[in-house]
Amino acid sequence: AKYDQTLNGPDMEPHRGVKKPVSIFDIRRQSAQIHIRKNHTAELKTKISQSRTIAEILSKQEIRGADFRAIRNELGVTIEAIHQETKIRLDYLNSLEEDRLDKLPATVFLKGFVKAYLKSLCIDPVDDISTRYINSLPHKN
Repeated sequence: AKYDQTLNGPDMEPHRGVKKPVSIFDIRRQSAQIHIRKNHTAELKTKISQSRTIAEILSKQEIRGADFRAIRNELGVTIEAIHQETKIRLDYLNSLEEDRLDKLPATVFLKGFVKAYLKSLCIDPVDDISTRYINSLPHKN
């Protein structure tokens, strides 16, 4: 029996090699994260509706990376929080906000990054704003 346990490990039944079921999801933790995200979304939407600065930026025809940074700062969201939520590399996020086009990926990927960035900040309409940003860039492959 001792030989079987060392061979099979502590979570396996002796002589069968069958693992016991292991819980991979903690439902309570997952529902708590969803609840926190809903509260955060509601808070961001309230800040957006009350901010004159954000309204002015979003009404502009040409939107630049600096505008995205201004919106993010106005909402009090860190760039690390956007990175955590969107999984976009920090160097891409910084390059996006600093208009360093040479450090950004191809336009097709950039448009997806911009949409994810805007969604993480609860900015609407995502498609319109991302299109205005892409159209304001010098032509890029």
